[in-house]
Amino acid sequence: MFKDNGYRVNFVGSATSENPEIVLGQNNTYVFDKEHQGHGGFAIAGVGASNAWSDLNSEIEDWLKQARPDIILLMAGTNDILFQNESPEDTVNEMILLIDKILAWSDQVYLFVSSIPPIKPSALKDGTLKNQKADKYNNLLANLLTGESYKNKNIRFINNRNIFTPEHMLEDGIHLTPEGYKKLAHAWFKIMIGIGTREKQDDIPIDVPLEIEIYGS
Repeated sequence: MFKDNGYRVNFVGSATSENPEIVLGQNNTYVFDKEHQGHGGFAIAGVGASNAWSDLNSEIEDWLKQARPDIILLMAGTNDILFQNESPEDTVNEMILLIDKILAWSDQVYLFVSSIPPIKPSALKDGTLKNQKADKYNNLLANLLTGESYKNKNIRFINNRNIFTPEHMLEDGIHLTPEGYKKLAHAWFKIMIGIGTREKQDDIPIDVPLEIEIYGS
């Protein structure tokens, strides 16, 4: 989408796995920039998937120093809800700590924080409760990021609460289908193009973004 619309981007991060070699645009084929900072299974804080103590709050400062992003895409909280016996309020408080660490690192970085996808109730033994927690977490996060606390910061809440239907979820009830990821990509793209500039001959690329996307892998 960036290339098709005349933007140059540079994805950054220490990870390079789980990416395609090329992507098909509307009229061209493009080599895919594989660098990113997405970590499946990570929680915001504490235990994530597979009972592993793998969380964003412990790693974020080192990642930022290494990658030095201009834009950060952050979607996190699903693994906290799935694998920890904590309230949505606790999860939001952990997210506040993560956000504050990012904004303390640089007051120039653009931070885009998305709501998390729903959890399909029929796919998990306690799916109804988990989905209720996810819904409450999303509402609390929206209220936080659209309120006074972050009013004058380079941070935006991306409201993806209503773009996914059950058909956009895999059978595990947690991860998105390819079509679901397309909808998510369009939502990210729409918010990012507001701060970029279109490509001109001999332009220097815009450094975009450290990408942190957590879906409960």
